[in-house]
Amino acid sequence: MARAPRSQRKLTSKFFAFALLSAISLPAVALEAKGGRFGFGVSDISSGNPPQISVNWKPSDAATFSAHTGLRNGTSADFFEFGARFQRNLFVEENQDFFFFLGGALATSSGASGYKLEAGAGSELFLSGLPNFGLSFLAGFSLGTVSSTSLQSLVSFGLHYYF
Repeated sequence: MARAPRSQRKLTSKFFAFALLSAISLPAVALEAKGGRFGFGVSDISSGNPPQISVNWKPSDAATFSAHTGLRNGTSADFFEFGARFQRNLFVEENQDFFFFLGGALATSSGASGYKLEAGAGSELFLSGLPNFGLSFLAGFSLGTVSSTSLQSLVSFGLHYYF
């Protein structure tokens, strides 16, 4: 599969930046307790791997458990990952959670397999008028042993709908 032209990638980046800034600038909405909710969506967008299907479970306002899986095949760089994260909320606002996370994953890429460990901080923003829709932002580090041991920065975002 051929890579998109540079101008198309720049346009896509500008679109995502505009969407992100628009979402952040929406007015706050008051939410009731966020514990006991289940979310379904995509995660790890823009982390260098394909977007992944993910589920979040918030058993309380203090913590979130997340599982994700992603797959890319039919290219010279096949990829598969299955992982989980634990998020511990530091601050819970009416429409935003700030958290630390720890996670791990089993991964394969181009025939090599290994694991990834990750840690960092993030935030999940709930939009005005759509209190069940969450945008999450993660930043941290990932230690992987898929093809060789490497420490990489991790920056990604995700979209989840909570029931």
